[in-house]
Amino acid sequence: LAGKIMPGEHLVEQKLADQLAVSRISVREAIRELSKDGLVEIIPNSGAHVVDYSINDIQEIYTLRAALESIAIEELFKLSIQQRMLRLKKLENLIELMENIEKRGDRFKGSSIDTEFHRELMLLSEQNRALKVWDQMSSHINIIVYHASQYFPSFEGFANRHRTLINLIIGEDKNACINFLKLHIVDGGQKLINSMQDTNTNNESVFSEENNENN
Repeated sequence: LAGKIMPGEHLVEQKLADQLAVSRISVREAIRELSKDGLVEIIPNSGAHVVDYSINDIQEIYTLRAALESIAIEELFKLSIQQRMLRLKKLENLIELMENIEKRGDRFKGSSIDTEFHRELMLLSEQNRALKVWDQMSSHINIIVYHASQYFPSFEGFANRHRTLINLIIGEDKNACINFLKLHIVDGGQKLINSMQDTNTNNESVFSEENNENN
């Protein structure tokens, strides 16, 4: 998730077992689980490799995510304002965690809380099939949100952006809420895509640990 193992990198079981001080069988099972989550690709006659993301992958994930979360907002607006307020208590608790993370400037932990916040939003809508599709992308969302955060010049405003979304959900203007949600989601993705377009000409990966440390 943090990019310490690079996209496309070959996962050598024995090397990982030695590094982690676990059995090779444990590593093999872990790789199989990561493959189920779509984070590792197992290629015949080549072995397991960390999944890489193209610009099209990023665009597709962000577009699908924005569509699913817009559905969640639509469903929440079918409730009264009072009912919405009752459902949003856990989101408000996550805002407090975001404020502490923002003060520490911990973008990696921030991406995890961000993913948790938006999953909770999906859960509150009680759209189980939409949530299932969202969950299938959740690990990819976490990775991409983390790397996208590197291209915001400051971590300031992390909590307030999510607080604004809560305020809009308990407001009366559904369209304003959905428009803000889409902008909130797409902005980070577009920053990452712009960086990918800039660096691809130099054969560099925006998912590298070195790039993360430089931001």
